[in-house]
Amino acid sequence: MYSSNTVIVLSLLSAVSGAAPTASEDTAGRYPSSSVEARDALPGISWLYASAECQPWQYDNLVRAFTDVSQLSIADNAIPEGNNPEFEDFFGQGYTGNQGALFWEIFDNLNRAAMFPSTGEGGVTPATKIYPRCNDVANHCSSQAKVSAYTGDASLYSGPPGAFIVLCPFFWTRDFPHLLDRVAGTPTNSLNSLMTQEHIVLHELMHANAISYGPDGGAYDILDLKSPLPGESDNPNIPGSISSVAVYGVQRCKKFAAKGSPNIRTRKNADNYAWFASGYYFSKAWGVAVDGGENILPPAEDPTGFLEVNDGTVYGDDLVEDEDV
Repeated sequence: MYSSNTVIVLSLLSAVSGAAPTASEDTAGRYPSSSVEARDALPGISWLYASAECQPWQYDNLVRAFTDVSQLSIADNAIPEGNNPEFEDFFGQGYTGNQGALFWEIFDNLNRAAMFPSTGEGGVTPATKIYPRCNDVANHCSSQAKVSAYTGDASLYSGPPGAFIVLCPFFWTRDFPHLLDRVAGTPTNSLNSLMTQEHIVLHELMHANAISYGPDGGAYDILDLKSPLPGESDNPNIPGSISSVAVYGVQRCKKFAAKGSPNIRTRKNADNYAWFASGYYFSKAWGVAVDGGENILPPAEDPTGFLEVNDGTVYGDDLVEDEDV
């Protein structure tokens, strides 16, 4: 199943657990250059499958993405207040009283996922490893258009215990930028255009049962939820708000968060975490509110296509109906 820390602010390196390079800093030498170095630097990851299935350039990109996903974590001394605009956008308002603990639970979940590749959380046995893969072992990459990735139980596919994350062909052909490359590029307030390789990896890590979620170490899974949302439909013949839709993307995640005060079910939806983490990261790094609409700049202003809108990218994990429908 597909079940997935202070965002590292480039101008506030003291607030993060791992020093991030500035926008102008060369990243050469930052990433493991051999399989042994990758194993040692990322104890939560096993490269057993990736080294056999992926092309060398794909392998190198995965090492980089699983290294830098920690940039989307939020250190304890930099967790935003509950009225932070990015937090309210994706998790709602009102985490007070008996729900105050859920506020901290959200950041615990986020940090467990973002830091797992680098720390392993004790992941020294196969049962607590994450296995990146390039082969579509569960045939989910072709289940619909524009599937970027999915997560599954490795033991169900004749593999060792643990979770695998498949990066689908669309992940590679779409050429998503890396987080540190994108933050060094042109700032924009259009969050929807800021999907990076590390963003996708974080979404998938939120699902991995090996990481363990909830106050008792596994009270619930973090899923891809479906829910009726105002004005949203996956079928052009069905008006919005009637049928459940996959809660993917900036707009739908925000609408889902607005369904309660707060909507505590957002803590069970992987894309709410991924978009919050990306929005918070870029907002802090650029010093601008990265919460705008899904605008696309004219080609003359964006010749590289860096600011192209997230064009319907989805995930290949099983969708689960939200319980409050």
